[in-house]
Formats: sequence, C-alpha cells, structure tokens
Amino acid sequence: MQTPDLTVVAPDSAAASSQSIMARSVSAMTNVLVSPKTAFEEIRAGIHLWVPLLLLAAYRTCWLFVAYPAGRRPDRVLLNLGVQTLLVTVEYAVLALPLVTLLWIQGGQFAVRTMFALLLTAAAVSELGALVAALVGRAFLGLDANPAGQVLTNLGWMVSVDQHRALQHVLSRIDVFELWAVALVAWGASRLVQGLSRKQVWWTTVVVWGSLVAGTTFIKWYVS
Repeated sequence: MQTPDLTVVAPDSAAASSQSIMARSVSAMTNVLVSPKTAFEEIRAGIHLWVPLLLLAAYRTCWLFVAYPAGRRPDRVLLNLGVQTLLVTVEYAVLALPLVTLLWIQGGQFAVRTMFALLLTAAAVSELGALVAALVGRAFLGLDANPAGQVLTNLGWMVSVDQHRALQHVLSRIDVFELWAVALVAWGASRLVQGLSRKQVWWTTVVVWGSLVAGTTFIKWYVS
C-alpha cells in the first residue's frame, strides 16, 4: 500500500517566498521606469496587486492634500487613501475588461491577473507623471493642480474648456505620460500574451485606447 507523498512547507520557506514576491513587486514598480523589460519579467513571475494599487491611490491622495487643505488632517489620510484605493481598483478593472476581452476573442492565452498587474504598473507611470507635472505647474505657473487637468505634458493648452470641451479633452489625452503608459501596456502584453503576434497585441491595445478616448470625448461633447 502506497502512502501519499505529503510535502510540508516550512514556515521560514513560506515567509521567504512572501518576501520574495514583495521585493519583486517593489522592484517592478521601479524597473517599469528604468528597465521595462525587467519589469515585464517580474510581472510574469507574479507581483502583489496591492502594491501598484496603493501607489496609484497615494498619488491621488497627494493631489487631494494639495487641492484641499482640510485633507491634510491626519484622520483623513487613511480615509482618503482607502477611498482612492477602491476607486482605482474599480476604474482600472473596467479599463482592463475591453482589452482582456479582445485579446481573448482573438485567441490570446494569458492570465487575467497578470494583465491587470501590467495595466496597473503602466498606469502608475502615467499618474505619477501627471501628478508631478500638476504640482510643478501649480508651484511655478499657477496652473490647475488637478493632475487630470494639467497641460504641461499634453496639448490641452491649445484650446480651453470654455471654448470647446470635447476638443480640449482630446488634446489633453495626447499626453506624453499617457502615451508612454499605452506603449508600456502594448509592449508588455506582446511579451506576456501567447498565441498572438506582437503586431496583433499592439493594434488591439491602440484600438482599445482610441475607443476609450472616443467614448469619453462623446460624453464631453454631449454634456457641453
């Protein structure tokens, strides 16, 4: 009679594995800025999703503290951070849905969790850049401190919201950091998705981004 082969994982081994994932998660957030290929490999190996989520929430919370002095109260730090984390999760889950769906329809093979991690990591680059640009614009040029409304890194300055809300929205989306984030998603997905050519993945990413811009522009045009 054969006895089942039971593998016992030592607590120290489990802790080391957890620390390894944590180190890889932090490393991926740094490497996406300086060595994207390394970041993609770390994402493939697995990272904690809460790391990029927390960073994105922290970026947005920083803006709230700048824009609204009352937000600097210590008791509101955790509240704002918690709310922003929830909003970021929902927002980027919705954004990931069309990309994941189109890649799957075309026959792509991938882990949804990995694609979500890629999107969050690339988004962190875009939102950090927008935050820094907004803070610089506020400090030196007296511009709007809202990262979503900053015009230092995009073409939004060419037309004001009062002149043409929809056109201003399109121009503001032609942003250095946003375009770089889209390129990172396409680049990373082309390395993480199996069963599709890199050209297919790139075009799918661009089409999804273009459709999102078109959809939000239509909304801006409709309500203006």
